[in-house]
Amino acid sequence: MEIKLNIIITFSLMAIGCVSLPPTSNLLEPKIQSPISETVVVERTTIPVLSERYKKATEDNLTMNLKEFLVKGNYFDKVFLFTEKDSDLKSYQSFQFHFSKFSHERRPDPWYFPLAFITLTFYIWFGGTVTIDEAHYNCILIVKDDRNKIVYQIQKEKKEEKDINIYSNERIFPSAAETKTKLIEEILEEYKKQRKIK
Repeated sequence: MEIKLNIIITFSLMAIGCVSLPPTSNLLEPKIQSPISETVVVERTTIPVLSERYKKATEDNLTMNLKEFLVKGNYFDKVFLFTEKDSDLKSYQSFQFHFSKFSHERRPDPWYFPLAFITLTFYIWFGGTVTIDEAHYNCILIVKDDRNKIVYQIQKEKKEEKDINIYSNERIFPSAAETKTKLIEEILEEYKKQRKIK
């Protein structure tokens, strides 16, 4: 039954070409850092208009997840969400992540059907690639001081492909969490480097 379903899905993808997957906001667990002596306020994250159905919820969840990423990773002494900022808070930096590209697409592996047919579906059962997921993100981090002056602007782009087979967790629950996490880590590493230079 599952094999028939995979064949139907693959033929559908072949007819369409590729499909855009719903945006997700999850990140992997961060690596623990040596904290920077700084208080950070995470502002609302923005993503391109993919669909009004997903935009607000994705932005809300991604903002919260980025704040939790900084907290769990021990990146800074103190981290607040913009909604938690006290009016008396002084000497802090605000972090705002702007995504100009927030794309996750799936296309069929062109070798899937011929190899599945030739091998009498053994190709599928032995973990052959069924589809290919492409995650593409472009993000700029704008850092401002407590006087609303921009002190850093860091832009990074990450584009990765991942083979999906019938045993892949992302076959049913696509997230591209690994790609998003790598991008955020690279941005934060660049932030650290720029702090040292100034």
